[in-house]
Parts: sequence; structure tokens; C-alpha cells
Amino acid sequence: MEVWIAIIGGTIGLFSIALSNYLSKRQNLNFEKMKLKEEYYKLYIEAMSNNVNNLDREKALEESAYAENRLKLVASSEVLIKLDDFRKTTNLSSEFNKSNFDHDFAFTELVKAMRKDLYGKKCNKNYPIIGIIGRIGRPKKD
Repeated sequence: MEVWIAIIGGTIGLFSIALSNYLSKRQNLNFEKMKLKEEYYKLYIEAMSNNVNNLDREKALEESAYAENRLKLVASSEVLIKLDDFRKTTNLSSEFNKSNFDHDFAFTELVKAMRKDLYGKKCNKNYPIIGIIGRIGRPKKD
């Protein structure tokens, strides 16, 4: 009888360890996936910002295409739909119309979909309509 108790106790212990390892690895993979999505989303927003500046048009278009293709690897289907809607409001071969409400609305919906994909449903409550703001130069990295 004591042998059976030891066997059952050992089996339960091994099962607990295996389950803990599985859940821990799954949580780590989800965290890494979220970090990668965040990196690609930020890369895309930065490329759009650089495109607004229009300092070097060819480089901006190349950077935008590169960022969008990377984004497509990790984005949720909702983000991809909003990305398509956003692209319909702008022509990347010409200048952005910064005052265009449809453009800003589509960009806002894209950003909200990205935020929802990263942080969950409740992060967009009362989120205002935003536009893309270009920047003058990049911050220096140490």
C-alpha cells in the first residue's frame, strides 16, 4: 500500500512539474510574440512618419514597403483589414493629405486595432482621432 501511495505521489509531482513548465514556456512565447508585434507596429508607424516628412521620397517608400511587409507577418486579421482601409485613403506615391479626415480616421482605426492586438479590448476607450505627424530627424542613440 505504501508503494502505491509513493507511486501516485511521484506521478502527481511529475505531472505538476510538466504542467508548470508547459504553462511557463507558453507564457514566454506569448510575451515574445507580443514584443515582436510591438516592434513591427512601431517600425510601421515610424516609416509612415518618415513618409510624411518626405525628405528622401524613394527611401521613404522603400522603408514603408519594408515595414508593411514585416507587419503583415505578425499582425492580426483585424489589423490587416484596417491597414488595407488606411492604404485606400492614401496614395503612397504622392504626398499625404495631412488634413484629410478620412485619412486620419483610417489611421486612428489602424492604431486602435494595433493597440487592441497588443493590449486587449479595453485600451481604446475614448481614443481620439489622430493623424500621422512627421518628425525632423531621428533621436540619436547612445
